[in-house]
Amino acid sequence: MSKGYLKESYEKFVKTSEILYDYMKQSFEIMFDGNIIKHFDIESGFFGLNEYVDEIKENHSDDIQKSLILWIKNELEQNQLFENKNWKPFRDQDILTYMFLGYRKLFKYKNFFLQLILFSDCENTDICKYCKIEDNRIHFGLTLYGWKDNNYEKLQPFNRLIILNDDLIPESLWNITY
Repeated sequence: MSKGYLKESYEKFVKTSEILYDYMKQSFEIMFDGNIIKHFDIESGFFGLNEYVDEIKENHSDDIQKSLILWIKNELEQNQLFENKNWKPFRDQDILTYMFLGYRKLFKYKNFFLQLILFSDCENTDICKYCKIEDNRIHFGLTLYGWKDNNYEKLQPFNRLIILNDDLIPESLWNITY
């Protein structure tokens, strides 16, 4: 893909991200069903993490979701969740023509680091009970960036990112605009 195409598609992502952000602010309460996030899913933040994501979803999805809801509500109470500066569009690592809106602060579950995201569509339409009863599929989800291993300074398994004590996505990743 040419850089021109990537820049042009990123500009479209910015417009889509505004729609996702506005929806979250206006419809926050209806994005949940009690202690469940409607349409919830976990994706890979970097190409090559899919096998780890599948394992995490299989073994931890329900517990992650419960912890995530508390974390999201804490971010809301601290007046961070609805701060526009804390959100930006990211290109999907698996399908470069797709995007999601990503939150700057990473969510920690055990030793895993995941980014809170907003998706515009549910990828599980054939099994998702909310897809069968709702038109709107904008939802919260997570992308996996890796996990901390005490033997390494950077997140594993790719040894790519150093996450500081503030749990913010490093500037080098946050400032990418393509």
